Amino acid sequence: AYTLGSGWAATTALDWTRPVVPDQLTMAQVQAVDLMVASDCIFLQELVTPFFQTVATVFRHMTRPALLLTFPQRHKNVGSATFTTLAHIWQEVVVERQWSCHCVTWQSVTLVDGTVTQVLVLEIRP
Repeated sequence: AYTLGSGWAATTALDWTRPVVPDQLTMAQVQAVDLMVASDCIFLQELVTPFFQTVATVFRHMTRPALLLTFPQRHKNVGSATFTTLAHIWQEVVVERQWSCHCVTWQSVTLVDGTVTQVLVLEIRP
């Protein structure tokens, strides 16, 4: 745990293909979560559902569930079967799970090859 102001913060990596409790975290650890933060975690389409299943598990035990997710737009083609798009995330979060999803901020980023893309910070709540 890290001291943060008058409180603390801790981090952990989660494997979305395994149960959160008890395989990766204790119930006490899950219940102590105040905010989930995930950065650049779901770049492949096949990771979207397992990622949000893991988020849902933790959300069920949080007092005020919230996730801040950074999402670099790698592929703008909505029909991509490989790479996750904002449309895929919207479908999973808003349409299927009926959660809220708001863009908190975004930043244009120039990649090594000169391509300009957007990195979004999304706030997701059930």
